[in-house]
Amino acid sequence: MKKSIFLKFAAVFFLVIIGVSGLLEAQAARKAMYLNFQKLVLYHSRKTNEYYLAVTATDNSTRPANFDTLGVHIKLEMRNGESKLIDNGDLKITNLGNMYNKVIGENNTLFRFTMVIDNSGSIDGASLGYVQHTLTRFIELVPLVFEAQVIRFSDTVQLKTPFTKNKEDLIAAITQKLPQGSTALFDAIDLGVQELKYKQDEIPLRFAVVLTDGLENASVNNTDPIAFKSKIINECRQNYIPLFIVGVTDNVDSQLLTEISCFGFYQHKKNFPDIDEAFQLILNVIKDTYVFKIPAVGNFSDIKTLYLVKKTPAGNLETIQDIIVN
Repeated sequence: MKKSIFLKFAAVFFLVIIGVSGLLEAQAARKAMYLNFQKLVLYHSRKTNEYYLAVTATDNSTRPANFDTLGVHIKLEMRNGESKLIDNGDLKITNLGNMYNKVIGENNTLFRFTMVIDNSGSIDGASLGYVQHTLTRFIELVPLVFEAQVIRFSDTVQLKTPFTKNKEDLIAAITQKLPQGSTALFDAIDLGVQELKYKQDEIPLRFAVVLTDGLENASVNNTDPIAFKSKIINECRQNYIPLFIVGVTDNVDSQLLTEISCFGFYQHKKNFPDIDEAFQLILNVIKDTYVFKIPAVGNFSDIKTLYLVKKTPAGNLETIQDIIVN
């Protein structure tokens, strides 16, 4: 019974992802025709001269147990009508869910994230315990090819750790006792995005995970909700930073949080015990994510559509996923 409920919830969850992330394609001439994957980011890394693509599976056929990465090729449809095929042998494809080897984890970083955690006074002792337990478990189970930081906030940003691969340091920051007051939510989210924005390097995937239980009421640098929303959406678009936001209780501004997470997703939970389910789903998305490193060919702006394809026994190309390039 529990499994059935989880599967139903997960199905709704991925439909939500597909819906809100569709805003990514709002300016495109058409929408993707295949929904085996959902794009998280796609951009050209000039430092490595590669296209970085991160996609998360939305179908059992593309989840790690069933998906043969050795059979995947990339077809690029150019704006001038030409097509270019990049063979599997020239691709670097990694499923994050398989990255639990300690040696590999210590020597490789494929994703970086910041955790922006509400520590306001509206979170009572029992609820704070749920937060600490859930986020500790989340960090413990994250694949090892990561780098993360913790930002905790109340009236101001109270704690900001360096980015690190050390899970014990991150858990210590999550569980550290700090005074609780008001909610400087906008300033905290802005700081999280800026931290990721200015760490520009060869790491393909960057995102922020945000947990809050209330309305903004204490920010100093971001006081206008409309201006804040516009700023964050633009920053996330220009720097390829999805926001994964969990809002708890009916005191949150779900509409605003949904809008600013248009390049990621938003989940609403009524009670703190339910956040464990929310963060388990975020963890599942991470585990179902594939990072593609694709050798660059020509100008990125000349590409119209990127196709993940496989070859049929007859030698034809069968599309797994089409991804529109903005």
